[in-house]
Parts: sequence; structure tokens; C-alpha cells
Amino acid sequence: MNSAWTIVSRLPALLSVAIRIVALFVVPVNRKPSSATAWLMLIFGLPYLGAILFLLLGSPKLSRRRRAQQRTMDDLLRKAVVDARQLPTLQEVLDPPIPPRFAPLVQLNTNLGGLPPFAGNRVELLPDYQGAVDCIVAAIERAQRYVHVEYFQFADDATGSKVIDALIRAQKRGVPCRVLVDYIGNFFFNRALLKRLRSGGVAAQRGVNVRLIVSEIGDQFFVHHAQRSYYEALLAAGVQIYRYPSPVLLHAKHMSIDDDIAVIGSSNMDMRSFQLDLEVTLICYGTDVVAEMEMIFADNLRHARPVGLHEWRTRPLITKLFDNLARLTSALQ
Repeated sequence: MNSAWTIVSRLPALLSVAIRIVALFVVPVNRKPSSATAWLMLIFGLPYLGAILFLLLGSPKLSRRRRAQQRTMDDLLRKAVVDARQLPTLQEVLDPPIPPRFAPLVQLNTNLGGLPPFAGNRVELLPDYQGAVDCIVAAIERAQRYVHVEYFQFADDATGSKVIDALIRAQKRGVPCRVLVDYIGNFFFNRALLKRLRSGGVAAQRGVNVRLIVSEIGDQFFVHHAQRSYYEALLAAGVQIYRYPSPVLLHAKHMSIDDDIAVIGSSNMDMRSFQLDLEVTLICYGTDVVAEMEMIFADNLRHARPVGLHEWRTRPLITKLFDNLARLTSALQ
């Protein structure tokens, strides 16, 4: 009797070990390393919960219904290409001469993606970093109307100073120059860079006016708290965040850019929406649509509460813990 009870009492532990071992063979198969690592961390930490969630959400494959929908979309793309080929002005672009050697590869890509090869492209390979910088400087020197420079990191060092000098020379000869850098990614270089650019008269910017409205509450615990874990970085970068008060769950998914671009659809800003779920997003180019959307945004903004950086940093520790733990699962969501 005692031996039987001992075996029964050890079953949960033995089963959790078995789950972890099986996960090592199953989870990494045909999966991105970041996603596989996140799933394995969850399963190794909470084997029973992790295994259940993996069985429910972990399949990297689309369902039959969604694959059928994708085939429908592929057919629509092929039909659009056929219609475009009827236009004389596009025939040279859509049907460039292809050497026989490459024909099978082109046909394979066309069959898989529904889009043919396009002509009118030009490719130049720059074999070394310094050569690439020299080409950028040369392009700035040739500029006649404007120069727009956008980089994640841009420092006033031995390499970057060459680009800065070229920008200043272009600005002095009457060519408007604008530089956009990432505030966080370029944090340690911003002060020296901006000082040089502004002293030379260049419209350097660390970002644009960004306002974000989110719900104060969420309908999915992990998604909601993972989302909140990014607020501090956004607030530090100058993003204005507003929370729509409960009990209303703001389910709108739209954005407006400048005065002439509107984006609206079903897609959430998460990896499942971008890679797995077959979402639909409409991009409209027109001031009328943006004006109407801005009216809706302004109405939501009137009801929302602003979030301050100091307020967010001093939120309760237990809330920070939930946010940070949920962030580890963001690759699974």
C-alpha cells in the first residue's frame, strides 16, 4: 500500500519531467528561435499550464479554412496581374525578358506568391562599409532639391562626421536637409549629433508628435500586461499615452499620419496578427478620410486620461511584476 501511494505521489513530478523532455523535441521544430525559447521557458517554468497553452495556441500552421482564404487571395492577385498585362503601358514592366536558366526560379516564385518579376529595377552592391559611406556623401553632394536622412544610430564620429559635413554643405548651398534618428537607439549620441547639425543649420528631429490611446482595461490578461510593459520606453521617447477609462474596452484599431494617410483595419500590433492571423488593413490616402478619423480620435481623446512618465514609473510593484512577466510571453501572443 505504501509503495503504491509513493508511486502515485510521484506521478505529477514524473509527468512534469516528461512534459519538459517532450517539449525539447516538439517545440523547436519549424519555429522561430525567439518563439521557441519563449514557449520552452513557459513549459519549463509551468509545465502543466505551458503544455495546455501550447496545445491550444502553439501550432505554427494555419487552419484549413485560413489556407483556403489565402488561396483565394492568391487567385485575386493573379487575376490582377492578368488584367494589368492587358495595359500596353505595363507590358514591358510586367514581362521583362528572362534568360532560360532563370525561368524555373521565376516560375516558382510566381506560383508561390502570385506576382511576376518586374523590370525597371537597378541594383548596386557596395562591398565595404567605407565605400557605402562615400556613396552617401557623394549623393548628398549631388542633391539639388532636398536631402532626407533616417538612421537608427547616427554618431558624430570619424565616419558620421563625413555625412554631417556633407549635410551642412548642402544646407549652405540652399538644399533643405532633414535628419531623423531614433531617440532611444541613438540616446548616447544625440547631444553631440544635434549640436553639430543645428550649428550648421540642418532641421534635425528625434521624432514626431505621437499620441496613443489604449484601453485602461484588457480582455486578455497576458496581452494586456505585456502591452503595458512597453509604456515606459514610449513615454521616455516622448510618446503621449492616454488610457480610455473602464469599463469600456476600446477596440478601435486605426492611425492617422500627417494629414493625408489613414490606416484602419482588424490587425492588432502583435506578432500573431502580423504573421499568423489573416487580418485586413486598409490604407487610405486622402485628407477627407483623415479629417473624419481625426474627429473620432479627438472624441476618444476627450474621454481618455493622460499617463505621465513619473506616474507610470511609480505604479505598484505587483503591477510591475505582472507587466514584466507577461512581457516574456510576448513572442507567444
